[in-house]
Amino acid sequence: MRLWRHLLLARKIAVAFSLIFVATAGLGLLVLGQTAAVNHKAADIRDNWLPSTRALAQLASALAATRVSEARVVISAVSEVGSKQSDDILRLQRGQQAVEQAYATYQPLITAGVDDERLMRDYAAAWARLKQTNAAVIELARRHDLPEMLRRYGSDDRANYDAAMNAVVADVDFNATQGRLAADAGEATYRFE
Repeated sequence: MRLWRHLLLARKIAVAFSLIFVATAGLGLLVLGQTAAVNHKAADIRDNWLPSTRALAQLASALAATRVSEARVVISAVSEVGSKQSDDILRLQRGQQAVEQAYATYQPLITAGVDDERLMRDYAAAWARLKQTNAAVIELARRHDLPEMLRRYGSDDRANYDAAMNAVVADVDFNATQGRLAADAGEATYRFE
């Protein structure tokens, strides 16, 4: 303490400003680190969870459209509008291609080792079965075997569609939950929790 008393006023002021500068620089570095952590969490949401949710929404939409297109094939067969049936079959086939494209878009976004991967395996298996039952319904419509077409459309085909759509919807929920968790982690960083 005696040393402090004997320092010149100019040196005391220089020491005080130096301490203030060091404290301010330390706080600045701490805040910069916390800001970087929040930014990392925001980037995780932007780069992973939002694109995944969007791609899954496109997959669900394309999948639902194929079911509608298939219903049109069934209606054409039942109402005996043969000229429309070939257009409806073509629309269904284009819808299946749209589903394939939507799934191909989503595949690189699948997170390995978590529910996302399991749900997409379930979806892929259900989609493979659905394409087979779609083909059977189309063939039965072309042969005009209405009782069997309606039975197949309402049983196996419906079950396969439901399994595929349920897997996609469950994966949308998974991605939304993970995005929310990433946002919460960013918020916790912001609050120093």
